[in-house]
Amino acid sequence: MAAADERSEIENLLTQSLLILICAEFERKIRDLILRRCSSVSDGSIKEYIDSYARRAPRSLRLGDITELLARFGPSHKDEFRRQLVANPVAESLYSSILTDRNSVAHGEGSNATFRDIVRYYEEGHVVLDYFRDALFQDVGDSA
Repeated sequence: MAAADERSEIENLLTQSLLILICAEFERKIRDLILRRCSSVSDGSIKEYIDSYARRAPRSLRLGDITELLARFGPSHKDEFRRQLVANPVAESLYSSILTDRNSVAHGEGSNATFRDIVRYYEEGHVVLDYFRDALFQDVGDSA
């Protein structure tokens, strides 16, 4: 019984660590997409401003905050993102589950999510970042 309890505890710790890593990767992806979208700017000072902003912008990965971030590029970007979210409410829900569980872990409450839960949340929820990318690049034809 002790081995099973230890495995559960280890799996739980690894799952919680995975939640933190997933969110960190989501932040990095959003930052990188913003920087790539703004890469055509040639003014050094503006590039520095964009880089500084992009490093702080994705600190909150909540869908409302991401939507507002896209709105800074224009209302059509925000609208496209919302359109894609409405078309896939499961992805929206599972993406939000990652954030909710990650926040519980970060604030010491832990998470009841299993490794399998997190894999499912990620596999079906990370497409929200694809929607972000598609919306961000919708008017330049570069969504790769």
